[in-house]
Amino acid sequence: MNRKEEFIKLIDLGTSIITVLKQKSEYHVFIDRYNLMLKELEDLKNAVMNEKIVTSFIYLNVVKMLDHNDPKELEDIIIKINKFYVDNYYEEEDN
Repeated sequence: MNRKEEFIKLIDLGTSIITVLKQKSEYHVFIDRYNLMLKELEDLKNAVMNEKIVTSFIYLNVVKMLDHNDPKELEDIIIKINKFYVDNYYEEEDN
């Protein structure tokens, strides 16, 4: 599996986790934020698929959407997605 396929697989897993959480009543208070996270992950997936991913950010926007009330499985997958991005796509700009 190449890095593009691996990244898409991680993004799909994140999307799947959020979709399941949205169906649980205890997380309904977060539904708007979870919808935004899904949109962000969909945009990221499209950027990866079209090879138009922005590589100059130290972290992805979806990381900022995490909340201390989120379940560990959501935190873990978002952190994995961000780590994969940083390890494989992030290119620090020369000053």
